[in-house]
Amino acid sequence: AYEIMPSLVGSEMCIRDRSGSMSEETDLPLAAGIIARVVRAMPQDGLQVYCADTDLRSCEKVCTAESLKVVGRGGTRMEVAIPKVDEEIPRPDVIICVTDGYTAWPEHETRARTIVCLTHKGHKDVPSWITTLEVCE
Repeated sequence: AYEIMPSLVGSEMCIRDRSGSMSEETDLPLAAGIIARVVRAMPQDGLQVYCADTDLRSCEKVCTAESLKVVGRGGTRMEVAIPKVDEEIPRPDVIICVTDGYTAWPEHETRARTIVCLTHKGHKDVPSWITTLEVCE
């Protein structure tokens, strides 16, 4: 089991997959639980959370997972969302992406360390430079 300890690494940003393939019954609650754990490990100033499907749909700073808004529900394009978050100012040290993995991935390595938490097993096409965690039930 992996434990993500964001408060030890610096500036973190999170991407929550809000595409139509993310199940309301399993994937989205699992994603909210992961984000809640990251938020609890953060300093008091909260966590930048992006909702993404075919593009970034929203960005909000959250101090509790319960305050996350529901935005999106289209296709999935993490090959677009991850590089856009990597270009944010201030630049993130870590990007945590929670997704079911039904997506294409960025062609080039990000400047930030990228961690993908997969809510489904068996996605072998994640690039080797991305740390991949299977967090499915």
